[in-house]
Amino acid sequence: METRKKRLLIASTIVIMGLLAFYLVSPIAYGHPRFGWGGSWGMQGGEGGLPMAWIGKHLNLTDEQKSQMQAIRETHKDKFRELWKQMRTVRTEMVEKFFNPGELNEADLQPYLEQLATFREQLIQESLKMFLEVRALLTPEQLAKAAELKDRMRSLREEMHSLFHKED
Repeated sequence: METRKKRLLIASTIVIMGLLAFYLVSPIAYGHPRFGWGGSWGMQGGEGGLPMAWIGKHLNLTDEQKSQMQAIRETHKDKFRELWKQMRTVRTEMVEKFFNPGELNEADLQPYLEQLATFREQLIQESLKMFLEVRALLTPEQLAKAAELKDRMRSLREEMHSLFHKED
C-alpha cells in the first residue's frame, strides 16, 4: 500500500513538473509576443533592434512621419493578428493532442510544429516588410541617431548580461 502511494506521488509530481515546463517553454519556443516577436503587431526590435514605439519617441519624427508610421502599422496590423490567431489555434490543437490518452510520439506532433514554424516565418517576413517601410521614412540623420542609440542599447544589454551571468 505504501509503495502504491509513493508511485502515485512520484507520477503526480512528474506530470505537474512536465506541465509547468511545457507552460514555461511553449511561449518562448513558438514566438509569443511577450518574448520578442509580436508585441505591438510585430513591432518589437528583437536582438539588437529598436522597438517601433521607441523610434517614434526618440528620433524626433515629424508629424507627417508619425502619420505615415501609423498608416504602416494599420496596414500590417490585420496580418499580424491573423497569424497570431492561427498560431494560437495550432498550439491549442497540439496541447489537446498532447494530453489525450493513448500513445504519442514525436511524429504525431511534427505537423503542428511545421505549421507553427511556417506561421513564425510569415511573422518574420511581415515584420521585415514593415521595418523596411518605416526605415524608408527616416532621414539620414534619424538613421544615424538610431544607429548610435542601438549601439548604446546593445552595450547596456551586454553589461547587464555580464552582471547576471558572471562566471565565478
